[in-house]
Amino acid sequence: STQSTWEPFSVAVHACRRGGVQVGKEVLVMGAGPVGLCAVLAARAFGATAVAVCDLSEERLAVARRCGATELVQVRVEQGFLLSDQLKMRAHVALECTGSGQGITGAVHCTRNGGKVVLIGLGRDTAQVPVTDVINREIDLLGNMRYCNTWPIALDMLASKKVDFSPLVTHRIDFDAPDAIEKAFTTTLNQKDESGVPSIKVMFRMEGESK
Repeated sequence: STQSTWEPFSVAVHACRRGGVQVGKEVLVMGAGPVGLCAVLAARAFGATAVAVCDLSEERLAVARRCGATELVQVRVEQGFLLSDQLKMRAHVALECTGSGQGITGAVHCTRNGGKVVLIGLGRDTAQVPVTDVINREIDLLGNMRYCNTWPIALDMLASKKVDFSPLVTHRIDFDAPDAIEKAFTTTLNQKDESGVPSIKVMFRMEGESK
């Protein structure tokens, strides 16, 4: 389960370095999918004193709390991510993990003057950005293309127990069970299992592996 989280966690580590997340910073994470949740873990490991998370799903926000989020905001579909009035903080750094125009706009509006917005999520090729706000408040928009030279620091964070990936692995399916592959993909695509339990990371349990 730890190995399955290295790739998204490395993305988050690179994003935190790009954004200058460090002790004393307040961080906003837009989106509580696997990468967003890894961003919460990484931001806290880098020393962020507060991490706010915004998402549509109440269940995923609950996982974000277990990952170390200090403030949660559930977004309504009709509202988009325009939630500057709902947040207690004004972030030094916003980690945008949705890839949506609404998410980018919300990240900009919720970042304090002179702050940074790191664009992690991949959405459409183009998106509307509140350029006037970016210019007037001197907000830096930073791209984040996966990761580079992140393994040493990520390994150190794990070895020093600064991060705990266990909240991310929500399902384990016996690989030799009937329809195991179909069940795993369905659970992943639907973002929940047949019982309605939300899914983040869905893992196969191989023969001989302890439960």
